Amino acid sequence: MSKHKHRRQTIEHQRQKARRRRRPHTTNPTIRDYSKDPLE
Repeated sequence: MSKHKHRRQTIEHQRQKARRRRRPHTTNPTIRDYSKDPLE
């Protein structure tokens, strides 16, 4: 369980980083998507 949780967090973090890098000028939509993330 612990491992799964850690892996999930890592994937979410990586996805967030990639998305942010893709659109650095768009912070509002990024936060909104993060809040309603399907993984969460």
